[in-house]
Amino acid sequence: MGDMNVEESIVAEGLEQLASQLQPFRTAPFQLPSSLARSLGAIHNQTIHADLLILGALVDIVDPMSQALHVESEKHMPRIAAFNGGLDSTYARITGVQRKETCAWMLCTTFNMQLPDELFFTTVMQLDRFYAAKHRGRTLSSSPDTLPTPDAATVVQLRSLASINLVLKTHGTGDHQSRRSVIAQLSRGFCRVEQVYKAELLLLNGLDYNTTVPSSLDFLIVLSNTLQGTLSGYITCLSNFLLHLSLGEADVHYKYPHAVLSVAALSLAFWVFGSPSALYKQVFDDLLIIMFPSSGTTEERGADPLAPPEASQSMERNICGDITRCAWELHQLWWRHSSSSKSCVYAAHLRQKFLAPQTHFVASLVPPQLPLPSFPPNTQRASEYTSYVQGWFAIQRQVGAMPLGAPGGA
Repeated sequence: MGDMNVEESIVAEGLEQLASQLQPFRTAPFQLPSSLARSLGAIHNQTIHADLLILGALVDIVDPMSQALHVESEKHMPRIAAFNGGLDSTYARITGVQRKETCAWMLCTTFNMQLPDELFFTTVMQLDRFYAAKHRGRTLSSSPDTLPTPDAATVVQLRSLASINLVLKTHGTGDHQSRRSVIAQLSRGFCRVEQVYKAELLLLNGLDYNTTVPSSLDFLIVLSNTLQGTLSGYITCLSNFLLHLSLGEADVHYKYPHAVLSVAALSLAFWVFGSPSALYKQVFDDLLIIMFPSSGTTEERGADPLAPPEASQSMERNICGDITRCAWELHQLWWRHSSSSKSCVYAAHLRQKFLAPQTHFVASLVPPQLPLPSFPPNTQRASEYTSYVQGWFAIQRQVGAMPLGAPGGA
């Protein structure tokens, strides 16, 4: 009994210290907390388990942190270079290979190393931001513009390896010796590890030492965290597949805010699996909280608090329009690469990655013939596609990839 009192006092002291550490991040209460904040609040109020109490203590900062992710993401978005084709052309001019080829190599490498998807997105986005800076004609004060070699193949190899090594360091993956062994193995004698370290320094300079910025996958994690039901895993995996697909097309991936892109991917997945309208509303409400905080100054909110309701309604209509257009572009990408005979190398590797039990075989799904009509959709899916999805689920049950009692819709 005495031991239990000591343990409880240690937990209480730890929670008190955590609360004081989180205090600088806290803001005034939100008028409408996100679904994730409400979920954490329920955990905090109902549980007595120490680990869950610590998790529930994050309830006050989860929304401000999500908003900070959005601001940071937009700050570093290489939107102009991606939209006008400058990103792809700079890749080809400096490295002699297409951007998609680098993405395909990165995908295979991180997949074979069993690294999380977040690290794959980070490596690709690091190189995208680096080449976007090159496209803007930026000069580096302390480093030469290119690596000290005339071989373009060596340039792309070194920078790719440098980005992987940098990501492994940033995320604390392994010690120095193990990372060195990984880089030596990946280079296959093509270059020395010391050359990779020099390339890493140039990469750091080109990124102004901002090594990690929020990705669309970060927003997918935030927005899908509270999805419940048998099909929540299918919805998340299909959304993840669509985000991976968009990453191969810079003009699509960077065209919209990453929070909007993630909601568009989720909405298309909702549409495929026949999810109820409540899920569309949930992610839309969360998106508004991320992009337009309901507390803070007028400048932070981006709207006049004394403006008539029509102003807010107009803003929401614009966001709904962006989601619909983004979902349409994702649908077009999916259709274009749904046939293995028409896929590029990157899409072919991506299909292989998402044709696995841990990804619910979502790459085997055929996209609906018609895209998401609107956000939220004002019509039902075609009956033929509904029948197809039900048949697809029947196959999943036969191969043991889905519980026998699972429904055919979310």
